[in-house]
This record gives sequence, structure tokens and C-alpha cells, in this order.
Amino acid sequence: MNGSVESDARPSSWSVYFDLPFVVSVADSMDDPSLRRYLEAVASGESPNPVPYSPRLRPGFGFSVGGAPVYLPDPASLAEPFVVPVAGSAAQIRFLRRLRNVDRAIVTVGEFRPDRGNGAYSSTQVVLSSQLSRSLGRNDLQGAAELSVEALNRFLEIYRYMCGAYWAQPISVSDGSEFIIVTVLDTGERVQPRVYSSSGQGPLIGLGSKPLLDHRDQKFREELLTARMPFAFELKLSAQEHIHRGRFRNAIVDAATAVEVFVSELLRRGLQQRGRTKSAIEGVFTGGRGLPRSVTSLAKSALRSELGIDFGATSEYSNWQKHVVHPRNAVVHGSRLSITRGEAVDSVAHSQAAVTRLRALAADAGVLNLTPE
Repeated sequence: MNGSVESDARPSSWSVYFDLPFVVSVADSMDDPSLRRYLEAVASGESPNPVPYSPRLRPGFGFSVGGAPVYLPDPASLAEPFVVPVAGSAAQIRFLRRLRNVDRAIVTVGEFRPDRGNGAYSSTQVVLSSQLSRSLGRNDLQGAAELSVEALNRFLEIYRYMCGAYWAQPISVSDGSEFIIVTVLDTGERVQPRVYSSSGQGPLIGLGSKPLLDHRDQKFREELLTARMPFAFELKLSAQEHIHRGRFRNAIVDAATAVEVFVSELLRRGLQQRGRTKSAIEGVFTGGRGLPRSVTSLAKSALRSELGIDFGATSEYSNWQKHVVHPRNAVVHGSRLSITRGEAVDSVAHSQAAVTRLRALAADAGVLNLTPE
């Protein structure tokens, strides 16, 4: 912090810079003066120090402005920023397309669509309104990053709809490796750019909380050769990923589907073990009327009558109905258009609790375990 800044000075403006993991196909609305100066210096025969986004080139490799492996826009024809409503106010968003710096020449034809950052991505600048800026403490870098991501996700919501850009998924603060944040205080003084990174805010998930050591390593090697991941377990992981990305409706649907798949697999496996024919098994799933029975009916009635598994008498069944089935039906049938993070987290937790209880009940009934611990 600049030493001359008064202790009670408040932010009047925040500018937050970060990179997306994909490219958005909109006109460039910001320039990169430092990269432009770097390229001009290299073109003049100088050897300037690298700057952010400067190319990594081996001896004998050149570069081109406006082509691979460096791209810069025409500064005279930059588009206007996008104005996005956020948190009762607004933010302005600017974009600059980037070609990923590589050590070999790139041949590009047309736009990178769809793209997940392998060849191109977009840099983003979010400028918070004065109202939003003053709502934050002058050192609240996390708050500035979160508001910026909220504004960006609002942009992506409409962008995905208008362009059919299915790959432009909402992001979370943890998706940005770092946020470069510039603050202007109400004294008019500009704080030196600061870096905010979410990587140090919690456990290092990428390193794994349960390393594959000792007996787990050997078990993993054996499973690689023969095991298949149960689909219900895959759906649970998918629901957790949806929460991480802010896709709460998707999380509830996947959480509900995970239990439905587990119930169906459990019932089929148990009926097969009891020697039922294929047609007899299908009769259980249709109730003999040719129409599929609901997952609630299968979980509460069919498991009890066919396998002696009284899941309907458990608290996990009640919680599954309340926190998973009912909100899932509301989402699917359109009576709920928005789901909170807390609801999504509860849904995944109760779906997993239901599967865990079903697994224990299945073991007691002599049905093979279907889901790994």
C-alpha cells in the first residue's frame, strides 16, 4: 500500500484482471500496451525483459503481431465494454483474445470454437461501479474477485444462450489462477497492483487428501485392470463438480439421478441373484402394467417386498425425499428456476447418505456391494 494513503481512505474503483479457461468470441475491447511495447522493442533489435503474455521463443523462431504466436488487437477499433448488472449495481467487462504462447509456430484458421484454452483463451477486465467499490474494504481482494466473477458469470449466462456456446461454463474464483487487482481510493490515489489467488485459501485438493500409498497403491493398480466405476458414483462426482462451478440446478439433478441409478442397479442385482427371469425383473420395474414405476415406489415398496430392504423406514429415505427428490422435481418441472448453493450442497450430501444407507441394507440382505467406499 502506498505509504501516503490516509488510513480511512476507501476504494472508489476496482479493476480486476484475470484469464478465462476458454475464448469468448466477442470483439476485443481492451489493448495490452506492455506487450505491444515489448514486441516493438524486439522488432527494433532490442532484448527487452519479458512481460506477461510475451512469447516463449527458441533461438531462430520469430513472432508476428496479429498472428501466431502473438496476437494484439487494433487499438483504434476497440469495442465498447459490456455493462453487466451485479449485486444491485453494475460492472463493466472488457475482453482481449489471446493466442497461447508456445515454442513452435501455430497455423490458425477461423475462430477457436469450441475451445478450452488449448490454443486460445480470453483475458478479462472487470471494473466495478463506485457503489460496488465502496461496499468493499480497501484490502478486500477476495470480495473484489468474487464480485468480478459474479459479473463475468452473468455475461456468460447470456453469451451461452445467444451463441450456443456450451463450453463457456460459469467459473468460480478458484478457476482463476490469479487476479491482478488495481484499486483507486476516494483520495484519488492509485494503489499498486496487487495479486489475489484462491489457491492458498484451503486444502490443496490437487495434491489429494488420501495419497495412493502402501496397500491403496496396490489396490488401485489391481482395480485399473478390471474395475468399472459405478455410474451412480460418477454422478455424485459430477454433482460435486457442478457445485464447484456454480451450476446448482445441475447439481441437484445429478444428485437425484445418482440415487435413482443406485436403486435400480441394486434392485436388478438382487433380483438376478434370486434367479428371476429378465421378463420378471422388468415386471417389477413396471408394476406389471407396462409403465415405469417411480423411483420413490421402487425405493420404498419394491426393495422391501422383493429384497427385504426397508429403506422407506429410515431417516435417510425421508431426508432424500425432502432434500433431493422434491427440489429435483421442482427444477425439472419448472416450478423452481433458481437453486442456492446451500440447497445444492444439502442435496448432494443427502443423496450420498441415502446411497450409504442403501449399501449397508443391501449388505445385510446379501446383495453385492455396488459402490466403492
